[in-house]
Amino acid sequence: MLSAGILQRRLRQDEPLKGKILEFALDVIDENRTCCNDNQLLNTIAEKLKAAPIK
Repeated sequence: MLSAGILQRRLRQDEPLKGKILEFALDVIDENRTCCNDNQLLNTIAEKLKAAPIK
């Protein structure tokens, strides 16, 4: 099972988000996008996704 800790580690190590971890990150954003604008994890995920090259 994926957790926020795994996602945070990937983000800190600047690892690409792909597969299940990407799905998890997108689910986290989707579930919290309306209620938690100040959430650091959400902001980090959003910045990582914005910076990722589109392939």
